[in-house]
Amino acid sequence: MKKVMPMVKSLLEQNIGKLETDFTQAMLPAMETGVNSALGVLCLTEDISNNPMWSHYGSIYKGFAVQFKAQHEYFYASDKDKTITPIIYDEKPPKIDNLLDIANSDFDVIMEILFLNKSKEWEYEKEWRLIKIVANSIKAPKNDSNNNEVHLLSIPRDTITGIVFGLDFDLDEKSRIINRILSEENFSKVIPYDSVINRNDRRIEIKPIIY
Repeated sequence: MKKVMPMVKSLLEQNIGKLETDFTQAMLPAMETGVNSALGVLCLTEDISNNPMWSHYGSIYKGFAVQFKAQHEYFYASDKDKTITPIIYDEKPPKIDNLLDIANSDFDVIMEILFLNKSKEWEYEKEWRLIKIVANSIKAPKNDSNNNEVHLLSIPRDTITGIVFGLDFDLDEKSRIINRILSEENFSKVIPYDSVINRNDRRIEIKPIIY
């Protein structure tokens, strides 16, 4: 991540002087092109039981969630480029007197200002983010639904501990995935889970699939 700080500073010097309006109005338009082309964000949640998350990001219960080993070295390496960090939820966006102060700040401050702030309204997501430089990634053949580029990076297989199928996940596809898990030694420690509705509080519960 520190490798992109000269790029950030250059963009700031070229596009913005003194900041009199709030951060989101002035910062994001100027930084969007350069930052988006250099960095990628892996967004995760700590709450598999959250119905809105399944609705928004799990194809309305027809998708699946990948469960990762939270303390795997991939996420907590000493290299700052591989540090996973929780989102900070606040009522107001961050403000600074001079945007050039961002590039001159320490690493944690830069990450918090640029990538780790969201409105309080999104606090239910309980989101964590992993920021990665995309220079060595593989560009996906198609952009996402918002026409943003999608970049693919390898994740060690032993980071994956489970696959959680949505309430309405296709049964044939579920069987195919479970058979793949059973047949490959690399996936021997991956546990498949079904999701069910708890009738008392209506939250999602996950239960290991017995096979």
